[in-house]
Order: sequence, then C-alpha cells, then structure tokens
Amino acid sequence: MTYEMYNEKRKELIAKADKLINDGKTDSELNDVFESITALDNQYAEETKAQANLNAIKGTSIPQPEAFANKETLKLAENTDDNSESYKNAFIKAIHGETLSTQENQIIDEFNKEFRNSDTTKQHALVIPETLMSDIWQKAAEQHPILDDLTPTYIKGDVKFLYDASENSDADWIDEADKSSDATFSDTSILLPGCELSNSITLSWKLKKMASDDYIPYVIEKLGKKIGNTIAKAIVSGKGKPTAKEFKAQPRGIVTALKAESGKPNVIEYSGNLTYTTITSLMALLNAAYKSGAVIYANSKTVWTVLYNLVDANKRPIFVQDVTAGGIGHIFGVPVKEEDAMSDNDILLANINEGYRFNFNESMSLYQEEHVKARETDYMAYGIADGDVISTEPFAMLTPATTTGK
Repeated sequence: MTYEMYNEKRKELIAKADKLINDGKTDSELNDVFESITALDNQYAEETKAQANLNAIKGTSIPQPEAFANKETLKLAENTDDNSESYKNAFIKAIHGETLSTQENQIIDEFNKEFRNSDTTKQHALVIPETLMSDIWQKAAEQHPILDDLTPTYIKGDVKFLYDASENSDADWIDEADKSSDATFSDTSILLPGCELSNSITLSWKLKKMASDDYIPYVIEKLGKKIGNTIAKAIVSGKGKPTAKEFKAQPRGIVTALKAESGKPNVIEYSGNLTYTTITSLMALLNAAYKSGAVIYANSKTVWTVLYNLVDANKRPIFVQDVTAGGIGHIFGVPVKEEDAMSDNDILLANINEGYRFNFNESMSLYQEEHVKARETDYMAYGIADGDVISTEPFAMLTPATTTGK
C-alpha cells in the first residue's frame, strides 16, 4: 500500500467518523470506524517496517513518507557571521574560561558590537552561536514534544499576527447579477512585544577542568532543559500580559486562552473517571480540517493512569501503543504525546502550528559571572520571546470540573 493510498483511506474514515459524531451516533457503528482507522494505521506501519527491512537487506534506502519522517532540526534566522566556525570556536573558549588570542577577541567584539551597542547592560554578554542555540533548542524539544511540534519565528522587535476569528466563513455561489459578499474578518491583531526570558545554572570550577568537547555539551544540556521547561509551561498555561503588576509578563498559553473564552466552547469539564464517550466528545470539538496534524498532549501521569486504561463499550482498549506515527501511541488515529507542562488530568487536543505563534524577539545571549571564594561560575541565558493563540479553533481540551467547597 502506497502512502497516497493509506492517506486517502484514512481521510475517508475520519470524515465518516466526523459525520457519525455530528449525527449523534456514538454507538457500535462509530466504534467500528475507529477500529478500522487503528487497523489501517497498524497495517501501514507493518508494511512500512517490512519495506524498510527489505531495503536494508538490498543495501538501499527509500525516503519515508512525510507523515512518518523525522522532523528537521529547527533553524534560527540566517546569519553568516553566526554560522562562522571562528566565532563558535572563540565563544566556546570564552565560556570554558580559556585565554583568547588577540584575533579571537576581535572576532568576539565584532560579532557582538551591534548587540552590545543596543544596551549598555550587555557589555559582558555573548550572543549564543546559531549552531549551539539549535543544540539548546533540540535539548529542550527532547524534553517537551510540544516544542518539537511548534515552528517558532525569529523576528526582531514587536511582531503582530492577525487573530483569525472567521475561519468558518465559506465562499458563496453567485450569478452574474450578484455582488461578491465580503467575509467578515476580524481586524483584531495579536501583538507579541516580547517577554524577558532568563535561566541560569551554576557550575563548579572543578567541572570546568573538563575538556571543552565535554564541558560545552554539558552546559547546553543544562540550559536546554531549563529553557525548555520555561517555554513549554508558557505555551501551555502562560498567564499573558498583566493589567497591573500582579505577575511577570509572559506568553499567553493555550489552556489560558481556551478557558478565557466566553462560554468556553472548546473546553469540556468532566467529573469522575474519563470515559469513552468523553473522548469522542473531545474529538467532535475539533473541526475535521485540523485533525490532520493534531496531537493529544497530556502529562505522563495522565497518559498512563487515565488514557492508557480507557476502554470502549466492549471493554477493548482505545489507546494503541505505537511509536511509528510519533508519540507513544494513538487514540482514534491521533498521536498521543507525553507533555509534562500539562496539569494532571488535563488533556489537550491540538494542531499547534495552526493556532499558536511563538517568536524570539531577540537572540539568546549568555552572561557569565565568576565567584572566586565559592570557586563557581554562573551562566545566565537571556533572551526576549513571546507567544499567543491566534485562533482557538485548532484546539480542544478536557479538564476536571471544578468543585466549590462550602
């Protein structure tokens, strides 16, 4: 079965399931469709694996279909100086505490001149080279799949994105006597002015005795985890911009935006244990146009104590373990991924690139400070970034109903 055949059959089955759900038919007929989707996914995965094994034996390889291919590493904005090996090497020596040559000092100063001139507090900061920043982001994405699925932008200064509140507006059929009607597009825009992002680590001088080939990856791994935790939490549940100073400015999260909508149309509150019909109700909230590319996000505890144990009316599990389609498994053909930025028992169905924008308004830089008495070095990564929801339609979520005590 070719990828085109598989994809076409899958779309037909999803469309059929959507129609049954919209018609209120969530009985055995719908369950049969979901089983057909699962069977189709398993069949294609097995055939793909068999073909790959055969090609390995032949000594040749074929490209994987786009849906199953490994994602490319996120790329930062192009900067030829940033990509230069000379600056990267000088940066590594500076961070490792090695003595720089006159030429290396000139390279450091030249590359950071514009950055430092923009703010006198940045005189001792170094812009992180593009290749190392990509490594940091990769480390962050390894911890948080929502970052791996997100495609950020790298635009300096304030950025505006249109907030699309009219995606359900369709075209009209007209004849020659009619005027073309105007779609009612919202002129509301989302401004991303940038929020200050800072994370620091402290390392002993003893660790700095490590060779730079070992020390720099260690620093990158530590910074990547911390930056990843901060950004992932913001994308999921960031508070946004304060009206006063009740909290620090931060990106507004998807969950925050969904719960702030009047009537919360894309949120289902459930009581007690999650059921099969609750999951089908969640699927029904997401328009079919967004199901291709959608992912179910939940933290590890929720995945393994709630989703993994869900069964249909015939006591058959609806969670299928499968790593070939991304994530750790799938429900009704939608990949399930462990995202620990999610709260316990919250489940998010999201096509993130259709409804969320995240921008780095300023390149990440690194500050370092020596503490002689303690024989330690502080490394602080600093940057300006922002994010917000541009449309709530590509999202739906389940959350426990809130109970009010007496």
